[in-house]
Amino acid sequence: MTSKARTGIEHGTVRGWRQHQRRRIPLNDECGCREARRQADQARKLEAANQPPPPQLTPPPGLWAPAQDSPALGTPIKGRELTEGDVIVHVGRHYPVERFDAYFGSLRNELGHETRTAVCGTWEMAIGPDATIHIVPRDERFCPPYAHARDACQP
Repeated sequence: MTSKARTGIEHGTVRGWRQHQRRRIPLNDECGCREARRQADQARKLEAANQPPPPQLTPPPGLWAPAQDSPALGTPIKGRELTEGDVIVHVGRHYPVERFDAYFGSLRNELGHETRTAVCGTWEMAIGPDATIHIVPRDERFCPPYAHARDACQP
């Protein structure tokens, strides 16, 4: 039923339906464009439903939630327990805490009013009292050479 009327629309096709939309010409039931679009949508949905689901990528066990404390990830403590001299493990690097400064940034309401800034050389980190921070175990205090931040951790 493909025919071109005076408007130049290919009636009865999805292309005709698009031409109606672009030219803002009202659809009518006789031209068949609406039905062609409906059938094309149903065929697309049916094809998508028959596709196998995408494979689920699962991380190896222990990658996101290790079963035990890992020296590479550090020992988790709460932010209020962090003291000067502790070595923060952050993204595989070690940052020894030199001092704490008051925090007045925009995250104060989110992190808590006892939030403070841990200063580690030129690197600083806002520490909320209930935040979980990973540190090198206090009895070790050893920084492997590959984990040093540029100017924070000295062997």
